[in-house]
Amino acid sequence: MRIERPIALALAVSSGFAQEPPAATFGTTVVVSGGLRGAIYHIRPGSNRLPDFARLKPVGVIYASSLNVPPQSFRDGFPGVTKRFEWFAIDYTGRFWIEKPGEYRFSLTSDDGAKLWIDDGVVIDNDGQHPPIEASGSATLEHGVHRIRIAYFQGPRFEVALVLKVAPPGEDLRVFRTDDFRPPPDQWTDADAQAAAIDNDFVRVTRRTVEPHEPSQNDAFNRAIVFLDKSKVEIGARARNFDAGQVAWIAAGASLQNAGRKPARLVEIALKKPGPVTPPVRARELDPVLIDPKHNKLLFENDQVRVFRSWREPGGTEKLHEHVGAGRVAVSLPEGDVNWSGPLKHAVTNDGTQKMEMIVVEVK
Repeated sequence: MRIERPIALALAVSSGFAQEPPAATFGTTVVVSGGLRGAIYHIRPGSNRLPDFARLKPVGVIYASSLNVPPQSFRDGFPGVTKRFEWFAIDYTGRFWIEKPGEYRFSLTSDDGAKLWIDDGVVIDNDGQHPPIEASGSATLEHGVHRIRIAYFQGPRFEVALVLKVAPPGEDLRVFRTDDFRPPPDQWTDADAQAAAIDNDFVRVTRRTVEPHEPSQNDAFNRAIVFLDKSKVEIGARARNFDAGQVAWIAAGASLQNAGRKPARLVEIALKKPGPVTPPVRARELDPVLIDPKHNKLLFENDQVRVFRSWREPGGTEKLHEHVGAGRVAVSLPEGDVNWSGPLKHAVTNDGTQKMEMIVVEVK
């Protein structure tokens, strides 16, 4: 990657900007499918650099398919999520598809500071409190899905600006629009999903590491999330803390973002089918939660899954029990190894010298 020295811009909109209709705001509260998600923060008056977002609590979320706010009056620059028009910051994240590999040039104009990351690498550093300035950089991108992040802050009032442009190999700069970088219909929109550990008619199970401020892609399915690390995440607009081994249920369409300061390892179990009209029947004498509550603790149950935590001491053998319905996903703790089986009766023995512990997700 190459980062070039910023070049000061005049406050008036240049002829290059005139070719692109200016956006009235930095985004909308309506979710933009496949677009950028911007978490909004209030920052300390007098700030002259981008904040440490991990230390701040977001006050709202906006969405955009492009960042195209040319230099303009602060009165025209911010959506109605908050009334603040100065001393705020926005942290945009998203993913985009590269069809043609090669060197891509980027341009970032901002008032005040902004930075651009591609796949965790800084491509443009335009930070600091300053008038509208354009900075440029480039990144060599391979075919496939890439992560993008743009952090921006507005200091004192008067002018605002935030414009991100891109030039694919052999082309001129134009406003970066996520609609121009969508994957083909037969491709995954999430690079991590290509490495799904289990993918069958009932579930898609993916082990992933979510970096700080990186959102998980919205999913069309309901999901059970098993956290392998102590994590602070945002589900929708609500921040929650989870200990290692805890499980969250996330409805279809909801997003998950790592709001902590460290990477979060998790196992995501997406349910491909709705719950059955008639729930599966299990004999009480074969229900592991009922016959052995010491070793099996129910976490939650709904019309699609029953989730419980199970453990066994070294040398211990389970009581004979039954898993009914479509099958079950077992997630080992703390490693996060996963296993799928259809409906079955069994009694597992822990032949190891360490405690055996797992999360069991029974799919109805």
